[in-house]
Amino acid sequence: MHWFAPLRAWMVTRYADCRFVLRDSGLFAADPSRVRPDEPAPPGVQGMDPPRSQAFRGAIGQALRGVESAEAETALTDRAAELLAARGGEPFDAIEDFIRPLVLRAVHLALGVPEPDPATFAPHLVALERLMDAGLRPEAVADTAPSREYVGRLVADWCAAPAEGSPLQSFARWCGEAGVSEADFQSTVRFMALSTSGSVAAAVGNALLALLRGPDGPAVLAPLDRAGLDRAADELLRYDGPVQAVTRIAAADLTLGGRQVARGQEVIALVAAANRDPEAFERPDEIVLDRAPNPHLAPRPRRPRLPRRRPDAAGVPGGVHRPARRPPEADAGRRTRARPGGDAALAPPASRGGRPPGMTAATLHAPADRADPTPDGSIDVR
Repeated sequence: MHWFAPLRAWMVTRYADCRFVLRDSGLFAADPSRVRPDEPAPPGVQGMDPPRSQAFRGAIGQALRGVESAEAETALTDRAAELLAARGGEPFDAIEDFIRPLVLRAVHLALGVPEPDPATFAPHLVALERLMDAGLRPEAVADTAPSREYVGRLVADWCAAPAEGSPLQSFARWCGEAGVSEADFQSTVRFMALSTSGSVAAAVGNALLALLRGPDGPAVLAPLDRAGLDRAADELLRYDGPVQAVTRIAAADLTLGGRQVARGQEVIALVAAANRDPEAFERPDEIVLDRAPNPHLAPRPRRPRLPRRRPDAAGVPGGVHRPARRPPEADAGRRTRARPGGDAALAPPASRGGRPPGMTAATLHAPADRADPTPDGSIDVR
């Protein structure tokens, strides 16, 4: 753990420390207004802490339930086959020609909005990804203004008239009943669209590259059953996930990793480094597709329980939606292009639910809520 002056933040690399920062929302805030009264909370779920964020994520999970259906899996499988057939066996750019168009179909299915045109949408998405580096490149804020305006108009149009029966309409109805502001509503929809089209595309691209570097390539996945595919997905997310770091703000004066952290200082959990901590994972720099347990810190997608074989289907209407019996939480995560540099001395992970070595709270003025792990042990890193 060290102080990084250019970002005026503590950089945390140990698994135990990162896990604690992400898990304890009482000591580490996503909402800056909790600690800095003069700084407004950013709109949308990504700037919320429990318990408010939990209600939002439950509503998002309920709205997005349809994308977990067998029909949606069939629609995405058909789209993948269509994209591959269009290449005619010729070499192609896996990200631009296959993965991005595929995840934009997922955005269409997940929200029930018109499918964005990849040629138009992708350049704006790439520009917005550069905004994640604004702390190191302040000029990125001005450079990305046209893309922020484009995406803002697109989302505003979606939110103004959600399709009847669509997941977006379901979420809009919940927001209206819960008294959610228009800014929070639109910002959350924007986050849902960009996290799907951006983070999911990055995760698939990283996984494909990692598999291609192996002796058997992606064919190593072919014999796996559903449970095996879930374990493989977890391992590929651990090995090279799309979320490299997550920022929180210390809500109390405390000691973390042997360093004194002042209330109000930013703490950046380098989850990519934590996911390679040899004290938490055996053979951390190898892909072990059947690794279990695998308590990595990368955001995990929900686990739809779908049949291994595709069902026969003539077609799938846009915006498939199935209401959930219970509002589940949806994992989401922030992205950054900055990769952690170098290896730090790594401490043993803390016991489940405990503080990592060297963690004390000198003062505590934050709410005593906590972001508990999901039943499979994953952490909601927002």
